[in-house]
Amino acid sequence: MIRSFHLVSDPGHSWLKVPVAELQRLGIESNISSYSFIRNGVAYLEEDVDARIFYDERTKESEPLKVKEFHRSRTSKIRKYQAYKPSVNAVPGTLAGADYLRSVRGE
Repeated sequence: MIRSFHLVSDPGHSWLKVPVAELQRLGIESNISSYSFIRNGVAYLEEDVDARIFYDERTKESEPLKVKEFHRSRTSKIRKYQAYKPSVNAVPGTLAGADYLRSVRGE
């Protein structure tokens, strides 16, 4: 199944919006840097390195993805979100994480 992810850009940078549960499912949650951000169980992967880690893992797992781009003309509020810290951002026990994993499995 092809899953769709949003790439949000402002005049200076871009971030790929990915549920933390998806990073955990792929086993890459500890590979993401603090240059990415997090809010409400969703990681905003910075475009240069962290998004590439995600793309590469999806490719390795033969899991295609579709990217929808959203361009903002002003500075994105993503820049004000909490910095991503893998040990702090675990979500498998949350309802949002469980719902996401069920949707990926097709339940």
